[in-house]
Amino acid sequence: MDAQFTPSQPTPSQSQRKPTVGSLFAGIGGFDLGFEQAGFATRWQVEINDICRAVLADRFPHAQQFIDVRTCLPELSPVDVIIGGFPCQDGFHCRQAARAGRQAHRLVL
Repeated sequence: MDAQFTPSQPTPSQSQRKPTVGSLFAGIGGFDLGFEQAGFATRWQVEINDICRAVLADRFPHAQQFIDVRTCLPELSPVDVIIGGFPCQDGFHCRQAARAGRQAHRLVL
């Protein structure tokens, strides 16, 4: 008697579910776009810049938008992967802020 192995077939809900991704310091969504092209669904994005957030809302209308990573963490839904761009505001604006008499902001995670 020959035993034949038959792999179990995934249920439709298992095979159709896309892995989810959340994006911190999303910028205009470059990492997010790459993950979506790889089959992920972007669930939420956090970006403090108004112009970048407008681009995100246009490109990712299905994703929930948040403004500030320091205040939104309790509201973020669970995701399979968390990605993040580099928060470059301090590095880019540091010298400009010093010249303008402003104090640069520091974000520590």
